Amino acid sequence: MPRPQKVPNTADMVLAAQLFYKQKVPRKQIADRLNTDLRGVAWLLAQAEKFQIVNIQIHQTVESELEHQIRKLFPDVQRVLLVPGEHVETAPQYLEMQRRYAIATAKYFDELVDHHKGGSLHVGVSGGETVLEIVSAVPERLRKNLYIHVTSLMGRGPLQKSGNQIEPAVNASILWSRSGLVPGHCQYATVLPYTIQKPGTEARKSVAAELRALSESQPIRAVIDAMDRIQVAFLGISMVNAGRAPAALQNRVAVSAILQSIVSRKDLESEGAIAATSSWVFDEDGNSRDDWNFFLSAGHFAKDEKRKGLGFFKQMVQDGKKVIVAGGPFKVPGIRAALKGKMFNVLVTDEVSAQQIARGK
Repeated sequence: MPRPQKVPNTADMVLAAQLFYKQKVPRKQIADRLNTDLRGVAWLLAQAEKFQIVNIQIHQTVESELEHQIRKLFPDVQRVLLVPGEHVETAPQYLEMQRRYAIATAKYFDELVDHHKGGSLHVGVSGGETVLEIVSAVPERLRKNLYIHVTSLMGRGPLQKSGNQIEPAVNASILWSRSGLVPGHCQYATVLPYTIQKPGTEARKSVAAELRALSESQPIRAVIDAMDRIQVAFLGISMVNAGRAPAALQNRVAVSAILQSIVSRKDLESEGAIAATSSWVFDEDGNSRDDWNFFLSAGHFAKDEKRKGLGFFKQMVQDGKKVIVAGGPFKVPGIRAALKGKMFNVLVTDEVSAQQIARGK
């Protein structure tokens, strides 16, 4: 058998675990299918447990030290789900880590669905590649009590050369399709893309005017108002400046891909913005501004000003509802800012990123 890799391929771990634990396939047949031997199968199953693809539950009452540190720093945090991992330096390593976040988050999501009491469960889904990985990892089965909402409305026009943003409606539709395609259980509205091409003051004025015009549409207002029912939200974090992320990841980590025709990264940085979630930009303290909103989002029509924009998710946290963020490499400053601003209360990350979050790095 070839010498085992230091970090196994996630697809191999998942396949080995599914064949062995779910389908009860003998290890020899698994070895033949994966072109390895019995030792290789044993190693893959052990690694699947290590990376939490397989969860053998042993009840524990003591939190890990990292979880304890993060919850001590940010008391509103309800859960910290840690995925084993090493320092991430390359795009393949990042994408592999993202898949591990997705598997852990999808498992947690199904636990929420199964243990939910009180009828319908309304889930909000933001855009972005991390959330795409999560909804794609959700096991396909009927979830009759699940209602899915987007957390912001974005028009899709011709892609910019560097644009690859996954819009919320795409992620919501995938989660809906993996939950049985129950009619009426996925709620979003389509809006026209902005026609502006050059970022700057005029572009931001034009966006503000278009937002006011969209606000007059009753069907759109109904979709936004329905977001008030959200009890669980999945949010992605994007950085204004992708920092040391490899060139291949710059536009996948940064928010500039969806804002480049409206406002430049340089302008946002000069205004103190460091990251964004659900189309809202925020600063290092987790606060936003009215002119940092570029799309219709949850809470847009709230009578209470504190519930508008990012205040919508902060109110969810205050009410004890679950707002989930998964991520780590290259996004730690944004995650810390969002935690400081009390925007979310469930974190899925890796051990290295958790250490950085806990130590303020």
